[in-house]
Amino acid sequence: MKVGVERALQELGRPFFAFDYDPPTPEAWEKDEVFVEKCALALKKKSYELAFSINFHPLLSDLCEELGLPYVSWIYDSPLHIRNLHSMKNSCNRIFHFDRGEVEALAKQGIKTEHLPLAGFPGMCRGTCETKYPVSMVGRLYQNEFAKYMAPLKDYKKGWCEGVLAAQMKVSAGYLIPDLITDEFLSLVNDDFKAALGWKDGINQRQLAYLLAREATARERYLALALLSKELEVHVFGGETDPNLPSVQFHPAVPYDKEMPSVFASSKINLNITLKCIRTGLPLRIFDIISCRGLCLTNWQEEVAECFTPGEEIIVYQELEEIRELAAFFVWHDTERRRIAENGYERLRREHTIPARLEKIL
Repeated sequence: MKVGVERALQELGRPFFAFDYDPPTPEAWEKDEVFVEKCALALKKKSYELAFSINFHPLLSDLCEELGLPYVSWIYDSPLHIRNLHSMKNSCNRIFHFDRGEVEALAKQGIKTEHLPLAGFPGMCRGTCETKYPVSMVGRLYQNEFAKYMAPLKDYKKGWCEGVLAAQMKVSAGYLIPDLITDEFLSLVNDDFKAALGWKDGINQRQLAYLLAREATARERYLALALLSKELEVHVFGGETDPNLPSVQFHPAVPYDKEMPSVFASSKINLNITLKCIRTGLPLRIFDIISCRGLCLTNWQEEVAECFTPGEEIIVYQELEEIRELAAFFVWHDTERRRIAENGYERLRREHTIPARLEKIL
């Protein structure tokens, strides 16, 4: 995302100063005196029109509020990676969010954001790539984390979590989990976490929802890979392996701006299985695939038909059982596959580019 934004700003002729920040810990997003000091010095050196960040940065928002500088952010992750949302109410903010469902959820908390889908950069993959992979997935399997966090819980609380997961996985589109986590159950879960792990503050509702959403996503990805690998050659690029998927070929994670585009361009089918906590929006992965003239096979999301025409510019499955038949058809029908991939690329080039989105933002 960062590479595409910088290229787009250059293309638009908008001068900018890039301040790279990689938080050393998750807590540093909300408390990092070194970052605040360095960023304040950078902002005071010159007269800037505004500060912009990819994803919302609470420390930068607070600093801009103090300096009287407009702050613009474009969120492409869901859920937000911060515990305290107070900074999102600062008057200096103009916040864009890729997920309309999350825009509506934040509005109920008194936080104003504007819906803006993500986008791609045509020509992300330069040159031509030989077809190497019948089916590929770039992304994580989300292994082991769920079991670790469930271990301290009493059996009936584990059973409740399994019930929530079962309900979520029966829904092909939509995010049920937050509505199923009551304050009473959250308190009971935290009793066990505090006793077993010594956590002072416990886990909040958004964190528990995210944990369950990741596990639901992990299970759907496992089932999809198991179904596909029964008949097709499947490759996963994410740096993880799973001994329960012996027919899947696992590879290291690929750098975003170097090897990843060539994987998309050299795959017949590029699989996207959206993280369950993305309520309605399209993840960046879809736009990246299509930017490389790759064919994207994705789960249904409410916003997919607003950006691309299913069956003509993108391939969508409604139920997991459909995925094997769809993938097999397009693996063996090159002409149709290339037609849909090219249609998707042309739609993206006309309507969904990062430079066009930034023109609206700026």
